Amino acid sequence: MRLRIKSFNFSVTYPALCLFSALIIINFDYVYCLTAVIFHELAHLALSSYFKTSVTGIKISLYDIEIIEKSRHIIDYKNDLAITAAGPLANFVLFAYYYHFDVKFAFVNLFIGAFNLLPAANLDGGQILYLFLSKRLSVKTTSNIITIITICLSALLFFAGIMVLFESKYNFSLLIICFYLILSLFYKQDKFL
Repeated sequence: MRLRIKSFNFSVTYPALCLFSALIIINFDYVYCLTAVIFHELAHLALSSYFKTSVTGIKISLYDIEIIEKSRHIIDYKNDLAITAAGPLANFVLFAYYYHFDVKFAFVNLFIGAFNLLPAANLDGGQILYLFLSKRLSVKTTSNIITIITICLSALLFFAGIMVLFESKYNFSLLIICFYLILSLFYKQDKFL
C-alpha cells in the first residue's frame, strides 16, 4: 500500500499489513502495541523535523519501520543521537503518564521503549551504540561489533525463550523476539543509519 502526499511517501508492505491485521483480529490488545509504536515513531519524526532533516517518507515492512531522510547523515552527532533516543524516551514518558490511568498501555510503552534500547542492529539501542563507536572506530569495525552483539543477544534470548517455553508450556514470545532480531540483522545489511 502506497500513499503520496506532495513529496512525502508513505508505504506499508503487504506482509506487514497482513501481520498487523491478524494480530488485531487475534487479540485486540495488540492495538496498544501498535499505538505505542506509532508514538515512538512520531517522536523520531518530531525531532527530525525540529532539526530540519529532510524526511521524504516512511516505509513500514515486516522487519522495520524506516524513516527515509536525505540529510540525516550530515547533521550534528548530538542531534542525531537525540533523534535516535527520542522514540524510547517518548515511550518512557507515556509509561510514566499512563501508569495511573491505564496500566496495560503504560507497561506496553515500557516494554517497547526498553526493547528498542537493546544494543542490536535495527533497534534504536544499536543505532545509539553505532553512533558512539563510529566516532572512535571505522564503520566496518563498528558494524561488525554490532552484528556480533546482535547474534550474542539473540542466542541469550533463544536459550531464555526455550526455558520460558518449557516452564510455561505456551509462552514463546522471547523466541519470536530472537527470530526477529536475527531476521532483521540479515534484512538491515549494514544500514545502521
